[in-house]
Amino acid sequence: MLPKRKLWVWVDSSNNCNLKCALCYTKASHHNAFLSPEEMDVIMEKIFRDDSIDVRHFTFNWRGEPLMNKNFPGLLRQLMAEKPSCEVDFHTNATLLTQDRAEAIASVAEDYKIFVSIDGGTRESHEKNRGEGNFDKSVEGINNLLRARNGNKFPRIGIYTIDLGIPESEYDPTFRELTKRVDYHTKVRPVYTNSDLIPLFEDPKKLGGQKYQNLELNFFNPTIPQGPCFWVGNSFCISANGDVSICLLSHSREGVVGNIIRDDVNQVLDNAKAIRTQISTHGRSSVNHCKNCSKLCGEAW
Repeated sequence: MLPKRKLWVWVDSSNNCNLKCALCYTKASHHNAFLSPEEMDVIMEKIFRDDSIDVRHFTFNWRGEPLMNKNFPGLLRQLMAEKPSCEVDFHTNATLLTQDRAEAIASVAEDYKIFVSIDGGTRESHEKNRGEGNFDKSVEGINNLLRARNGNKFPRIGIYTIDLGIPESEYDPTFRELTKRVDYHTKVRPVYTNSDLIPLFEDPKKLGGQKYQNLELNFFNPTIPQGPCFWVGNSFCISANGDVSICLLSHSREGVVGNIIRDDVNQVLDNAKAIRTQISTHGRSSVNHCKNCSKLCGEAW
């Protein structure tokens, strides 16, 4: 028997978003497309019920805000009824997370994670990226989730922060208190696609005077690695219309390797693996979609 093909899956319930964040690297792909319950069932049939596929991680969003799909709680219920053996999570800006929606989501009492984005740790830093008035909306969304959980440990709730170099001593007191009440607080460095954004969000004094450089994704770094990154050939990034892209940064048809709803899942994976082989053999510059990307090289699993 051949070994199972390991896969990390991202699925957008919606390709749209209600915010226009300055630091968002997927907004070029935002459009009105929403996953239906029928399409969701086809996706689950192909990735969870195929004996040749081993889904290692399932993230229920990619380019869009999942709650833009009004049926998201129902889609989440469909997913959890599948009893996936992998870790399941999704990210939301929480501005649409009313108490009713929070309760509908929390009622799917399974071991999955919800990450709410609050950037920088202060009202000013968050709203500089996400727009005026959105700090309080996101905070209220987290509080709605915590209330909906009603003292239970599931779903697990986390805060996902873009680290802009602001010391924790300068965090907004409301934010600092929330980090103590949730299960996780994850901090990541921003992905800058435009170097002009750096001085708008980074204070060199708070960063020790060092010029910012994102080692993972520094798009304005002229040095491009030539080997394949982790994502290529190991991940399915599935749009709400079923198109599968080979990585999180795909915003054109060049990165599409098939359609999960129309095509055989193993053929789509073969297409993705072929790109990884092409890069491994002839370098990243041989694949037009990947030739300008500076993400670090990574081995498959």
